[in-house]
Amino acid sequence: MCSSDLEIHQRCLAGASERCEADPFLRPDVTVELHRWAIEPCHEGDGRVGGIVLFREDVTEQQRALADLAARERQFHDLAHVAADSYWELDRDLRFTRGGHDNAFVGLAPWEIPGLDAEAPALKAHWADLRAHRAFRDFRFPIEEPDRGRLHFAISGNPLHDPDGAFLGYRGVIRDVTARVEVEEALRASAARNRELIDSIHAGVFIAQ
Repeated sequence: MCSSDLEIHQRCLAGASERCEADPFLRPDVTVELHRWAIEPCHEGDGRVGGIVLFREDVTEQQRALADLAARERQFHDLAHVAADSYWELDRDLRFTRGGHDNAFVGLAPWEIPGLDAEAPALKAHWADLRAHRAFRDFRFPIEEPDRGRLHFAISGNPLHDPDGAFLGYRGVIRDVTARVEVEEALRASAARNRELIDSIHAGVFIAQ
């Protein structure tokens, strides 16, 4: 055990909790894995620390997915206003004049988009923003598509006015953020499972006294 491991061990035996989200672990075949680990003190009935409990999980694939996601996001920022974003427009009656694949939404109001749960609380609040002609940024919402399943989008828009201040409609951009949302949901689920497992351990696995 290296000195840093010994220090962590000693702190946990003194009652501290320690964790790491992505700790490099060298395998015998010299490949490197990334492990998430947590160490919790295990207390006796009188409150004294009787040992420690260690939980470890291989998160190599999750970290690779996050790295891939970060790389894609950097590409999105570097290639702003190209194919990564789609433009949309609404007229003064809040109906699309541009939007959707091959402009499939033209003539529809946003709450009439197929596959959208128009009565969801977050979307109802968004409709209120549109009717109040308020700008918005990175509003996320899901759409169920028959051939592609559940997709997630982030939309931003600004109201348009004529020189006299009369409302003309909206113009904005929409991004497909499905990959990002799926990674975030997977990480949250994994963290919840880890916490439940650690909290459920009573006897514990004692590393040392």
